[in-house]
Amino acid sequence: MDHTKLVETLQSHLQGRKYLIVLDDVWNKEAWSLLERTFVGNNCGSRVVITTRSEDVASLADEGRKMKLTTLSKEEAWDLFCKMAFERLDGKRCPASLKNWADKIVDKCQGLPLAIVAIGSLLSYREKRNKSGDHSASNLIGN
Repeated sequence: MDHTKLVETLQSHLQGRKYLIVLDDVWNKEAWSLLERTFVGNNCGSRVVITTRSEDVASLADEGRKMKLTTLSKEEAWDLFCKMAFERLDGKRCPASLKNWADKIVDKCQGLPLAIVAIGSLLSYREKRNKSGDHSASNLIGN
């Protein structure tokens, strides 16, 4: 399907409907310029959300509609990781025997919430105790 036909099809489908479009990780202004014409302003409460790391792309948004997200502090990252990775443990706390490994994992996530949640969630399904009942770092990281 050529570009013109695609735009017409989308416009026809969106006309008269309330929609939410999320464009994740847009890297150049030209991409938005091409897409912007596609979304109909139909007064139905529709929204288009764009995420980007590019200041150039962000500059296209109305000033009152921009949100600049920052990474989590070390403490916030640690708290989030523990809530995710150790959700099955009392108090959702990191066992002392795993602290060193958990700290390394949190550092590798660089304060990025999505990375912390994804890795923490995956690790929450791993068995945290070895056969003798002791906490083991090798169980946490899957060795």
